[in-house]
Amino acid sequence: MDSSFFALVARCLFCSAMLLFLCLYGSSRRIVRLAGPGCVMLLMAACILRQTLPFGFSYVYDERLTFLTEPVRRFLVFPVFSGREMAFFSGRTVLFGGVIRVWHVLTAVWVIGAVLVLLHKVHNYRAFRRVTAAMEEEPWEKLLANHGLEKETFRDLEKVRLVRSRQFRTPFLTGIRRPCLILPASSCSREQLYYILLHEEGHLRSHDIFRKGVMELFCVLYWWDPVMWYVRKVFFRLTELDNDRRITAGMTEAERTRYMECLCAAAAGGQDGLFFGAAFDRGNFRELRRRIELIGDGRPRVRWLKAPLFLLTCLWMVLASSYIDVPGGWAKLYGLRRVTPRTTCFVENNGGYDMYIWGTFACTADSPEILPGAAVYHSLQEAARHIKTHNE
Repeated sequence: MDSSFFALVARCLFCSAMLLFLCLYGSSRRIVRLAGPGCVMLLMAACILRQTLPFGFSYVYDERLTFLTEPVRRFLVFPVFSGREMAFFSGRTVLFGGVIRVWHVLTAVWVIGAVLVLLHKVHNYRAFRRVTAAMEEEPWEKLLANHGLEKETFRDLEKVRLVRSRQFRTPFLTGIRRPCLILPASSCSREQLYYILLHEEGHLRSHDIFRKGVMELFCVLYWWDPVMWYVRKVFFRLTELDNDRRITAGMTEAERTRYMECLCAAAAGGQDGLFFGAAFDRGNFRELRRRIELIGDGRPRVRWLKAPLFLLTCLWMVLASSYIDVPGGWAKLYGLRRVTPRTTCFVENNGGYDMYIWGTFACTADSPEILPGAAVYHSLQEAARHIKTHNE
């Protein structure tokens, strides 16, 4: 568990720090205006993916961190249940041969929590889909004809199910396999409907619903991490900013002004907290003001700014991918000459393995595989000859 535990801690700390940096500074008004929200979202996705993938580089370590976190290691490998204890089951005495440690319990809590959060989200989504399935569908031809819009303008929306509802006051798109566009029952002008459909078609083309679904899965996996839930909130906001920027990129100043007026009109009846959907207006008035400022800016993005952000993220991810605990790291810590399989041995201890380097206890591991080729003994007495031989 030695290298794997410290590698996991390193990944979580470094990636969480980078995600916080991207949320607080990378998503600031200046960076989003210059580099674009899509660039910040891509870097966020790279950090989250790196935090999840189980690989690392073993050429970097810091023995001082290993020394400082030794109490944490001892706590995690502390046995809470050993095979010596007896249990009565169906009138028979059963002897459990395994050892349950603290980190086993924490892993079980992690998995159980993730399953419960996933079931909760699936239940809410299925309940929401049942509500939308019961709504009466409205033909696209009728809607477009009543507002004087051409069908060819919104070809990507032809396969989208269109419904109207009095329960929702904001237009939004939901669903991945069978997307559904929900419009409020209140009437709107031709211009408002045009920009609403243009906005939701942008979400459909860029697969924003799928990206939000993947983000929800990462939140299920890291349900215990408050940073991930904050990243989710920022990621959803950047999704709307990115969609606004793509739509208004080819508009004239007058068209952007009318688009912003439609956003302000939708804000009067908007609501936040939509599950698994992309709304025309999502969030509070502070976010609406930010969207309007970004749309009205109209200045081109500074492409060179993407390079330093990308390099900084890559550097941070390399650090997060580096093991900070390898057997060789104990050499300087204990003032030893060299750590090799000939100078190291493992002694079985209550289901774990105590590692001795030149006769000095170094750490407790779950498996002797952290140093292939090292001798494994059942007791200290058995290892005494090995230790004495190499100390001479």
